[in-house]
Amino acid sequence: MIKTFDRALVCATAAHAQTGQRRKFTGEPYIVHPIDVAMILSRFGITDEDTLVAALLHDVVEDTDTTLDDVKEAFGARVAQLVDQVSNKPGEDFTDRLARLGSADWQAQAIKCADITSNCLPLPDLSPAYAKSYFPRKAREVAMLGRAPVGLARMATDATRLDRLVIS
Repeated sequence: MIKTFDRALVCATAAHAQTGQRRKFTGEPYIVHPIDVAMILSRFGITDEDTLVAALLHDVVEDTDTTLDDVKEAFGARVAQLVDQVSNKPGEDFTDRLARLGSADWQAQAIKCADITSNCLPLPDLSPAYAKSYFPRKAREVAMLGRAPVGLARMATDATRLDRLVIS
């Protein structure tokens, strides 16, 4: 029998590949990012299956044809809840997004910290100009994640530091 984590990996890989989605700036298959997010969480001792499965699926609802109901049916209500808490909502302004993230469960906030870290760490080398505008928004998000494990929040904060940039 295939484990839930493995099923989520297959589902996320297929969903992102079906859209042709690639990583911005590197062109890598998109699934590299959700795998990185799950790996960051596990390095910080977060090993519960629902959180790691949600980490793999954290972008499928906003970036693919997969719906929240699809996630709930395939992986359960808790995974769907976590995915929903970290997903961007159509039409939601940044202030509302910050408030929503601030009230999310600690597991969702942990996923968001790992997501921000994964997205921000390589940016100074890939696109310092984009990072210059992206980092402040992400830093404001991290500031709202008061329920996230301290080490993960610190890592995400460090990843968004503008002093990491060298723009010529």
